[in-house]
Amino acid sequence: AAEPASSPAGPAGSSQAGSAPASATPAGAAALCDGPAAPSRLVTLWTGDGVRLAGFEAGAGSRGVVLVPEAGSAGKCGWWSYAAYLAQHGLHVLAFDHRYQGSSDCQPGSTGGGPGQGLLADIAAAVRALRAAGAGRIALLGASQGGSEALIAAARPASGTASAAGAAGAAGVAALSADELDQPLAAPPGPRTAGAAAAMVRVPVLLAVAPDDPYVSLTGTRTL
Repeated sequence: AAEPASSPAGPAGSSQAGSAPASATPAGAAALCDGPAAPSRLVTLWTGDGVRLAGFEAGAGSRGVVLVPEAGSAGKCGWWSYAAYLAQHGLHVLAFDHRYQGSSDCQPGSTGGGPGQGLLADIAAAVRALRAAGAGRIALLGASQGGSEALIAAARPASGTASAAGAAGAAGVAALSADELDQPLAAPPGPRTAGAAAAMVRVPVLLAVAPDDPYVSLTGTRTL
């Protein structure tokens, strides 16, 4: 569930932020991230295993996109410019920081993020929040490691433990320069790597990589 970041803890829905005058002080993601001064709303997500995640929501409507962050410090802000573009073109967008990343919390009782610890639970929380906010069809869009996570989430059933369940009812997946293809990014049961998950995805998938990408090979993407 999602709630305004400034409100008390607890699940609630989320809604579109109103447009602000061009001269207004930037709010929402625009106040945190480099990029356009477009409208958005900061939200708090709660995972099935009780971890608080920080995110932002932009746009409105029934066509939703969950933006899965890359590994590293940029987190949700790495998507802000593109999120604003998607929202301006009629899509309902939600981006988030993974646990142990950005403004999100660490998992209670944990001393650090192990391989794939809780990544799918974070994606599932974002899908649930966006659906609760009115998006009926939701696609997963991830880049780099986030692209591999999106493939794994789409390949798994919605049922299962909080840490192993997939993204319920994703309508499609876009994986941009997906890497860490053989790295376990999810807990068992089910596929743990993007390489194992790719053949199990039963929704439309877009895979894209630049021919000169220094980190991801065109051959590896074609193999997926």
